[in-house]
Amino acid sequence: MKNVHIGIAVIFFCFKMSGLTYGKCLQDSVAPRVDSVVCYSNQKVFLYFNKPISSVGIEDLAHYLRQPDGIRPSLASRDPQQNNRIVLNFTDTLLYRKWYQICLQGISDLNGNFMRDTCIKMFTYCSDRNDVLIHEIMADPDPVVGLPNEEWIEIKNASPFPINLYGWRIAKTNSRSGPLPKIILEPDSILLICGTGALASLNGFGNVKSVTSFPALTNSGEVISLIDSKGKTIHAVAYRDSWHENQLKKNGGWSLEMIDSKNPCGSSENWSSSTS
Repeated sequence: MKNVHIGIAVIFFCFKMSGLTYGKCLQDSVAPRVDSVVCYSNQKVFLYFNKPISSVGIEDLAHYLRQPDGIRPSLASRDPQQNNRIVLNFTDTLLYRKWYQICLQGISDLNGNFMRDTCIKMFTYCSDRNDVLIHEIMADPDPVVGLPNEEWIEIKNASPFPINLYGWRIAKTNSRSGPLPKIILEPDSILLICGTGALASLNGFGNVKSVTSFPALTNSGEVISLIDSKGKTIHAVAYRDSWHENQLKKNGGWSLEMIDSKNPCGSSENWSSSTS
């Protein structure tokens, strides 16, 4: 006979003593799950969950195992600033550019829902400068020329390794966007990043993710940067509208595109108006 797992939502009646409201409250019965694993350093790993995690048992090192070497962390804690993040510290050094698994058990949310024992893959590659590039910039989408009237940038993974963009941001001199959600950008892959209000318009134009507080891009040009989850600048571009190939495209509706991704520090000579 096959094992059948049946989830039951527990219903409670809630009464306010003032007599103003009577109703039913549904208790959360959904187990937490791991959203992302980030190798923060060669001795520290961040585990991000889709909901707040209970602090009960978090520090019990028996709940964590690193494979394939069978090593347990020396310290485990729930981040006091982010209760959906567990921090694991190891005394030994994680090997660079290697696949590991972090195996978990006994993890529960604030309502006592326990996650099933699970193992999550993690690639120990910490991004370096110019691994991911700002590859295309749409600073002036008006007048519209075949694309939505929305600002966006496109980034490209120029490294030979998959890179986790969880927590990365777009920045200008005095402002930063909200963090990117969990996404693994494969080598030679591109991602279009926009504000939350532009997502619906741009969804049909490839791989698109939105961030809150996407910085407004000045038409004439400015410095924009790609910042990783540690606050390190991975790539920056001081673009100018004079990089467009002619006055028509400079007037709006055309993006600026990097010509050669192997020359990420090239300035005006390595940028031009998009061809389509």
